Amino acid sequence: MLTSEFAPLAFLAVAVCGGGSGGSSTDDLTTPSGYSCHDIQLMLDVEFMVGTECRSDTDCDQIIEGTGVCPTDDMIIHWAYDADHIFWLMDQGDMTGCDLTFDTAGYCPDDAEPACVFGTCQWE
Repeated sequence: MLTSEFAPLAFLAVAVCGGGSGGSSTDDLTTPSGYSCHDIQLMLDVEFMVGTECRSDTDCDQIIEGTGVCPTDDMIIHWAYDADHIFWLMDQGDMTGCDLTFDTAGYCPDDAEPACVFGTCQWE
């Protein structure tokens, strides 16, 4: 990644970490690795923000099961993105009982296919 690509991520991290006092009732729980549920949620949000970047429909073929309300609502990431950290974070949250949320559309069309829409992997 080029240095210029880090700037938007750094800005987002500062904006997200410094804002808001709201959250779920599980935010105070601590995972076995020492992270709070809030920390896990923030790290997952950043992983998905970076992992869903794409240039063509063929880039979008890693479906992260259990992140949506149905299989055609699950998060989709770039084929080359290493999802190991995403799975580790999700496991940490599950072991602790964190109420993790994922930015999905929330609907389940039967004929949906993974696609690159405006540079982001989505269901279309």
